[in-house]
Amino acid sequence: MFQRAVVFAKTDRPDARTVAENLVAGLRERGLDASIEYNLPSYAEAEASRQTAVSPDLLVTLGGDGTVLAAVHRFQESPPPILAVRMGRVSFLADTEPEGALRTLDRILDGQYIRDECFMLSNNVGLPDALNELRVGTMVPSQMADLELRIDGRVVARDLVDAVLVATPVGASAYALSAGGPVVDPRLNAMVIVPVCPLSSNFKPYVVPSDARVSLRQLRRPPVSVMVDGHHQKQVDFGVEVETWVSSRRIVFLRTGPGFYERLRRRLSTSALAFASEADEG
Repeated sequence: MFQRAVVFAKTDRPDARTVAENLVAGLRERGLDASIEYNLPSYAEAEASRQTAVSPDLLVTLGGDGTVLAAVHRFQESPPPILAVRMGRVSFLADTEPEGALRTLDRILDGQYIRDECFMLSNNVGLPDALNELRVGTMVPSQMADLELRIDGRVVARDLVDAVLVATPVGASAYALSAGGPVVDPRLNAMVIVPVCPLSSNFKPYVVPSDARVSLRQLRRPPVSVMVDGHHQKQVDFGVEVETWVSSRRIVFLRTGPGFYERLRRRLSTSALAFASEADEG
C-alpha cells in the first residue's frame, strides 16, 4: 500500500538524527523508498529542501507537535497519512515512542491501524489552511484589538482582546485550551472560538457547528495580525473582515496506540510534571 516514505525530523535534539536514520534504514529493509527531511529553521534552507523533496505516500514525523505542524504545512498541497513519533516534551498529536516506531510501522504496513481524519480551516486572506487554529489579534503586546465576531453573518460578540482563536477539534487541545477554551472530543464536527484575555467578561468561548461561517473584524486602528498554526502570518488593516470555514482538505493520522483521552491525559499530566521538574531544578 505504501511505497514512498519521508521521515520528517526536528533538528534541535542530538538523538533525533540517529533515530531518523534508523527509521529510514528500517523502512528501506521493508521495501519502501525512504528518505529524511529535516525541519529546517532557516527559510532559505527550507526552500532549497522543498525544491528537492519527494512527494511521499507515508509521512513519519519525529519530534513534538511543532514538528507535526511544520510537516503538515510543508506537505499541505498533497498531504500524506502521518505516523507521529514522540520526541517532544508533550507531543499530544503522537502516540508512538521512538523505540517502538519500527514495530508500529510493521503494523501499519500490515494494515493494522485506524485512520484518524482531521479537518482543517481555510481563510479568505491568502494564508494556508490551519490544522490547529487561526488567530486574529494584536501585533504589539501593549495594544488590544477591538474585534467583532460574527457567526453565519450575525454579530455574536465584540470586545477588546489580545486575540481571538478559531480552532479545530485538534487545536482545541492546544493554544485554545491554554487560553481557557473547552476540551473537544474529535468525534464532534465542531469549531471552537476562544477570546484571549478579553477586557470584559461578556465574550465567552463558543462551540459552533463545523458548517458555520466565522468572521472577525477589527473595528478601529491599529491593524491586526492573522496567524495560522503559529507558522504563517499576515497583517490586515482595520475594517477587513477575516473569514474562516472548514476546508476540503483533511489530515490523516495513522493510529495504533492510545486513543484521544489517553493522549489528552498525557498532555495535561506531562505539562504539570514538566513545570514541577523545572521548578525543582530552579
